[in-house]
Amino acid sequence: LEGRILQPPLPGDLVEIAGVLRKPKGKRFSFEFDEAAWLASKGIFARLSVKPSGFHIVEEEQSNGVNLSVSISRAIAVLRTEIVRAHREHLGVVRGGLFSSMVLGDRVVSLDQELKRQFSLVGLSHLLAASGLNLTIIVTAALALCRCFQQSARKGQNTRANWLNISIPFLCVVLFTAFAGAGPSVSRAA
Repeated sequence: LEGRILQPPLPGDLVEIAGVLRKPKGKRFSFEFDEAAWLASKGIFARLSVKPSGFHIVEEEQSNGVNLSVSISRAIAVLRTEIVRAHREHLGVVRGGLFSSMVLGDRVVSLDQELKRQFSLVGLSHLLAASGLNLTIIVTAALALCRCFQQSARKGQNTRANWLNISIPFLCVVLFTAFAGAGPSVSRAA
C-alpha cells in the first residue's frame, strides 16, 4: 500500500475503520511532558492508530437530494479531488501535490513531511497554506476581468457593470473558501 493514493471519504459516506486504540501514557518523571494530561485538557482520552488497510468506505451516499448541505459538500469535495488529481496527473505526484497545496492550501493535499520541513527551514512554509495571498490573487483577477467588461459596457449599463464589480469577486471569495476549506487563515482573509 506504500505510495498508493487513498480515496478520501466524501461527506455522507459510511466508513469502517479498524485499528488499535491506545490510552496516552502519563509522565513517569517530574521533568517529562505529560502528554496524557495535555490531551485530556483538549477532550482527547485515547488515540486510534489506523493503517491504510484498516480503512474502508462501506457505502457511498447516493445523491437523493434529501440533504442539500451534504450534496453541496459532496460536490465541492469531488471537484476539489478532481483538481488535485489533474495537477498530479500533469505535473507528477510530488510537483502536482506541491502546486495543489500552493493553490488550495495544505489542508487539501497531504504533502510529504520532509518537503514541508524544507519549506519551513527556508522560511517559505506560508506558501503551502491557503491564506490572504491566494484570495488577493483571485479577487484581483476577478476585478481585472470585471474591469474589461466595464470598459466594453455602454454608458446606460453602468448599474449592471457596478453590480458585476461587486458580485463576481464576492462569488470568487465564497468559492475559494469552499474549495480550500474554511480554516482560520482562509476565513480571516475572506
